[in-house]
Amino acid sequence: PEMYNASAKLTAWLCDRFSIPKDRNHIIAHGEWQNVTWKGWMATNFPGIDVTCNNHTDPGPFWNWTLYMGLITSDTLAPKIASVVPAQSATNVPAYKDVAISFTSPMDIASTNSAFSIAPSVAGSLAWNADSKVLTFHATNFFAFSTTYTVKIDGTAKGAISGKGLDGNGDGVGGDSYQFSFTTAPVDTTGAVVVQSYPRDGETNVSLFADVKVTLNEPITQASLAGRVFIEDSTGTSVPFNNGKYETIADRGVISFTPTKLQRNKLFRIKLLAGLKDLYNNDSKSDVIIQ
Repeated sequence: PEMYNASAKLTAWLCDRFSIPKDRNHIIAHGEWQNVTWKGWMATNFPGIDVTCNNHTDPGPFWNWTLYMGLITSDTLAPKIASVVPAQSATNVPAYKDVAISFTSPMDIASTNSAFSIAPSVAGSLAWNADSKVLTFHATNFFAFSTTYTVKIDGTAKGAISGKGLDGNGDGVGGDSYQFSFTTAPVDTTGAVVVQSYPRDGETNVSLFADVKVTLNEPITQASLAGRVFIEDSTGTSVPFNNGKYETIADRGVISFTPTKLQRNKLFRIKLLAGLKDLYNNDSKSDVIIQ
């Protein structure tokens, strides 16, 4: 913080002294020759300057430009809460869901971590995104089922730029807390099931180059996919595929891949064998066949 503050004060003074605009086209780093947008702006506005006159990359990929520019432009507003996940009063929240709190400006990490609390208490860890505007809480062993939790950020959480306490009630004055609650879903004792697929079961006129996509009603452990996903022809002969991928999208598990040797006017089957494990270690109990 001391380095950011000292450098920003010097840069702000230089901008004011020599009427230099306080933006990222004019406040740059040695590594700007890697910035395509800036090089294009320079070509238009200062075509006589060689933008590739060095090969340095400082200050490097971890320099917090949002924080730095905020210090230079003297953002003095108290930070507010921009959004929270889960939403206020949300119900049936998956027990594996992370809590994420987004702020309107970069936060002082130490004071904000100290200001964070969750009740009932649950073991977990705090992490921040690159520009110090999103705080994520990850429960070590998931939340308890059918339980209401209250998350609180005290007004002692400070903005990294303004130094002011959190404006929890949105009245423009810092120093007050913000809290929200959510309730987790009931106990999950069943494995994942298929809720959608492409191609659909029974679909015809499918492209020979179509990507297969199977959506499950909940995330699964990627390791449980090993040896359980197949595509085969009507004789039971396996068809090779590539680009196999598993993703979690909107709290659903999505399996996708590209078959490589489909033939015209032939029947093919997608098979998911039983044993796919959800995040609570529940197994799917039966095979799924889509043809």
